[in-house]
Amino acid sequence: MKQLSDQFAMPFLVSPNGLIIPRQHKVKADKVFVKYDSFSFENAQITPVTRNVYLLAKFGNAFQSIEPKVEGYLTCRAVQLPDRSVLTVQPSGQAVVFDADGRPVRELNFSHCDRGPADIFSGKDEIWASFPESNAVISFDDRSLRQKICIKDNTHKVLSAPEGLWGRIEEDKLYICNAGSGKVVCLDIKSFETEEYLSFDQSVHQYMKQNAGEYVLLNSGVYRL
Repeated sequence: MKQLSDQFAMPFLVSPNGLIIPRQHKVKADKVFVKYDSFSFENAQITPVTRNVYLLAKFGNAFQSIEPKVEGYLTCRAVQLPDRSVLTVQPSGQAVVFDADGRPVRELNFSHCDRGPADIFSGKDEIWASFPESNAVISFDDRSLRQKICIKDNTHKVLSAPEGLWGRIEEDKLYICNAGSGKVVCLDIKSFETEEYLSFDQSVHQYMKQNAGEYVLLNSGVYRL
């Protein structure tokens, strides 16, 4: 594995050309300062980028209108919906849908057992969300945002504090990172069968594959596998 960032890395984003990796730089007077790096898929170089590059990757073209209206742009989750609107979800589960121009058009609660999701992922016609406290992964209709399917594991054998989600939609595969077990499991969203895909000796918080490269966020940092 090649380390791209250290233990101060936060969940990364994917842009057309590479990863955008935020990293906690320092804490001063109860304020957290963050730096942003870009890892290029083309030449594997790491270069610093601006906060606006991160916001563009997260919220899309209307980021300048959306970012001031969300509480904690680093800790919220965001996905684009079929009509080009953007769904943002806070750790509390409070969610807002912004239209393509960045205007809030809908507010809702996106929680399970009074907890918000650790991550959200937009699929074919649904949004998947992970809930580590209740050991569940849930799909929601991407238009009505109503719950469709709830997959829960009380045994902790397959799901163990699930967090990061990533999918290969053309293959009907959803990859689920389990912080509790250090394993990435692959869920077939048609048959709902699961298989272990990767295993680490520490918590795994995020996984994705792009341009033949695989990337993970572990407790110790971001790595290319």
